[in-house]
Amino acid sequence: MIWRKPDLAFLCVICLAGTLIGCGGKSGVVSDPSPWTINISQSGSFAPNGSGQYSITVTNSTSFTTSGTVTVTDSLPSGGVLTATSLTGNGWTCTLSAVSCTRSDALAAGASYPAITLGVSFSASASGTVTDQATVSGGGPGSATASVQSPIYSAPRTINISAAGNFAPSGTGQYSISVTNKIRPPPAARSP
Repeated sequence: MIWRKPDLAFLCVICLAGTLIGCGGKSGVVSDPSPWTINISQSGSFAPNGSGQYSITVTNSTSFTTSGTVTVTDSLPSGGVLTATSLTGNGWTCTLSAVSCTRSDALAAGASYPAITLGVSFSASASGTVTDQATVSGGGPGSATASVQSPIYSAPRTINISAAGNFAPSGTGQYSISVTNKIRPPPAARSP
């Protein structure tokens, strides 16, 4: 039904057979939400010249079984701070140069595929915080993306040396050495 007002037309329709058309002429199709939840966690030495790993897990978060090819792509930060060194996952076909993995087996509702492990190395100039992002698509409508921020510790450990005493001939002295580890466990990320 169309209501006419001066210089303005409102379109109001009824939702039929899965098609939704809203007032004001906007339209869309009612569809299932993305079937995916994606999680990224990290481990390793996130420091210059260090190495680490990202673990990527995708879960079917719907009430139906997925079908078709599923693709997970990881977007490492630009600028050469991180370099992908390995990419594996049980049942996944992975391509290191593209930093992506695919598989075609169905996944039951609520289940997860085996995790993908992405090995990375850090450049000598790595500093600050980098963001790694992974996206899953296929297997049904929609896609999901998650990211994790990785602080890079420029000095993962500090060493302090102090001396006390008489260091002259026949004197005695004492050195005190302390080491502090500045690396803390990194956070995990989860898509909403």
